[in-house]
Amino acid sequence: MTLQEYQRRILERRAFDEGSAKDLVYFLAVLRDRDGLAALRGRIRKEDEAGRLAWDLMALEERPDRAVELLPRVAAFDDPWFFHTLTKALLGQGRFKEALALAQQRLKQSAGDTSVINLVAKWLLGEGEHVLALEVAKRSLRLAPRQEDMQAVVNRAARKGSLGYPLYLDVLPK
Repeated sequence: MTLQEYQRRILERRAFDEGSAKDLVYFLAVLRDRDGLAALRGRIRKEDEAGRLAWDLMALEERPDRAVELLPRVAAFDDPWFFHTLTKALLGQGRFKEALALAQQRLKQSAGDTSVINLVAKWLLGEGEHVLALEVAKRSLRLAPRQEDMQAVVNRAARKGSLGYPLYLDVLPK
């Protein structure tokens, strides 16, 4: 048995015996196992809200138009991965206002977690929205000063430069 097979077996046991499928959804998403994800949906317990939401977030790959529908469900959880994934989906559709609102919601839940607002700042810079990128990046730096990537966004936005690399906005994790 390989390590990957062992991990899958443990995560399946947790999903089906304990009713917690979220980690199995992540695992299958990282593997890009779309068939495994599809087969999993009907097996996630109704009371496993986190598992169902994780699955619905991964399904945005096929149905990105459903991203806005998931906003209240994501906001109900204190899970940085849920916020980050939905923000990527929203920005991938150019839905900046919704993504920024989600980033603000995340900051209300966890003031030190700047990952979502940083994603928005980088997206803005990539879109050539220098003034907004500068404002959002500075806000992030006020919350957490030691962020080299945000300092780079500030510097590039002030010079009206570009992000310098493609921003990964796919729903499925790398």
